[in-house]
Amino acid sequence: MLDQYRRFFSSLTPLSTMPYEARYAAMQKLAVDPELTQVMGGYAAADQAGQVLYGEPVVRPEVTKVDGPVATVADCQDTSAHGRQVEATGEKVTVGRKGDLATVTMQQGPDDVWRIATISYAPAGSCVLS
Repeated sequence: MLDQYRRFFSSLTPLSTMPYEARYAAMQKLAVDPELTQVMGGYAAADQAGQVLYGEPVVRPEVTKVDGPVATVADCQDTSAHGRQVEATGEKVTVGRKGDLATVTMQQGPDDVWRIATISYAPAGSCVLS
């Protein structure tokens, strides 16, 4: 489950440079709605602005609950080296933060693969990085 979790976050930047159809097909292996629609909407907005993602979030996931095909993961993330940049120039448009607590719901599909279903973030600095 946590391998799939890590795969989702490590795929965000590489997928941001792919054509829509390939990006959507790849993201379907990693996420389900509502997060699938959320991420694809973010990619579409970045595309329209001529932006792509850079860097990779540093994740520290911990499974906090499993209830059948639904699991909850808590993650104190460091996204300070991850964000959006102008594709043509590399100029950074957004920069993440350190110490954001992500609460993530994962769903196990009929193929037994766990996928990201929801992600919510607590306020900045909501967890302490060691």
